[in-house]
Amino acid sequence: MTDSHHRQLAIPRFLVRARVLLAAACLLPLTGCAGAGGQRLYATLVPPGSIQMVQVTHVADRAEIVDSPVYSELIAAGIRDAEIRDGSAAIGRVYCCGGPSGGLERESLVFFYVPKNLKVGLLDFVDVRSEPQPSAEAPHPLPNTAVQVREKGGDQRKLCRWLPDNPDLWKRVIYCAGMKEEGWVQQSGMVDLWIKQ
Repeated sequence: MTDSHHRQLAIPRFLVRARVLLAAACLLPLTGCAGAGGQRLYATLVPPGSIQMVQVTHVADRAEIVDSPVYSELIAAGIRDAEIRDGSAAIGRVYCCGGPSGGLERESLVFFYVPKNLKVGLLDFVDVRSEPQPSAEAPHPLPNTAVQVREKGGDQRKLCRWLPDNPDLWKRVIYCAGMKEEGWVQQSGMVDLWIKQ
């Protein structure tokens, strides 16, 4: 097989792998965010209030949202039922790709709310504001929230990419053109994601 043939086959394999990872994370994708106080809906790997970049791996329809614990979290945070529509909640990955049993990629998935003025799709790169975990002072904070779609899935400009630029590595992080100039910084240590405070 030619190199270009392998590249053409890579996208369907990726989509299959993304669906398998999500299925392993939770039987219905959005139900996995309910564990341990719904922590996946709030900041876990990055400081609360910071913005992180995710690549969308699942977009929920309204029925899935209503049937999941995400619905009650959104309502408690003050989002009206009428505002919850197809695409109001999504899941994104911050690491690529795979690793031992897909563990890191699966365990670091970010669940987030999509305001009505935005529309996200599969494989989009999205800026997500990370919100604080619920506390006694603020028991029902707004969940992680999409801020903007930085690059649509399939955009040929390829402004966003996974670094290091080696598909054999499984702890690659997202970097998009212009992030440094916008004030994004890369965290150090085990969680080396790019964030903007």
